[in-house]
Amino acid sequence: MKKKITQLRWLVTTFLLVAAMVVPTQAWADIEPSKPSGEGTSTSPYQISTAAELYWFAGLVNGDEKVCTGDVNRNLSACATLTADITVNSGVLKADGTLADDTSSFTEWTPMGDPPNQPYNGTFEGANHTISGLYFNNSTTNHVGLFSGICGTVMNVGVIDSYFKGQSYVGGVCGMINNYGTITNCYNKGAVSGDREVGGVCGWMYSSSTITKSTITDCYNTGKVSGKEYVGGVCGSIAVYDSETATVTNCYNTGSVSGTSAVGGVCGINGAFFWFIRHFE
Repeated sequence: MKKKITQLRWLVTTFLLVAAMVVPTQAWADIEPSKPSGEGTSTSPYQISTAAELYWFAGLVNGDEKVCTGDVNRNLSACATLTADITVNSGVLKADGTLADDTSSFTEWTPMGDPPNQPYNGTFEGANHTISGLYFNNSTTNHVGLFSGICGTVMNVGVIDSYFKGQSYVGGVCGMINNYGTITNCYNKGAVSGDREVGGVCGWMYSSSTITKSTITDCYNTGKVSGKEYVGGVCGSIAVYDSETATVTNCYNTGSVSGTSAVGGVCGINGAFFWFIRHFE
């Protein structure tokens, strides 16, 4: 009897060891935030040159407890300038523009800002540098991109080899542009997907009155964009008070765009303010 119990224990132990080798473990890499130089003002913006500094800035904008401790408070208006090309993860996309087979070692990205009530409203100057290897994959999350939402200015930055998957308001540069938000001279060369309001550069932009204006200017997309409805190569959808309060100017798309309803090469749908109201009912 004792011999049989010993043999059973040996079999169970062997099974567990084999299972541990077969079943993959999820080991997320971690980037420790590092404060960049600068004061975060318009005259002395943070000088960002590494992934660690980018994550610190994102933590400041989002109020992350790793950054906002002691006398450091959340700052949705912080200004920053990229001083180098930044790589967060390598090989996020395969040669055909689809997600890599093994994502277990990727560091996840948390989009900056918290729309619609707390969007980023500072100035983010890319200085013609790129941000590469951002990875966000959660089909139940809204407002996804480098920025989740902006009411400020993002300019001169390219997002490459990155993957953004959310539910609604998904874009390579930002998920949503609120009143007064502007994106200028930016581009996306990553994969963007969601259910609705999905765009290569911006998922959704709106202006709620004649005194506000949102703009996307001199931007382009070459990445894969996919969704169900309101899907566009540059902007998924526009909801405006009138035709003068939100504009997409001098922009183009050469990437693939797919969806089932309201799909366009540049913009999926350009709706009037009544559509904006109905959309939130």
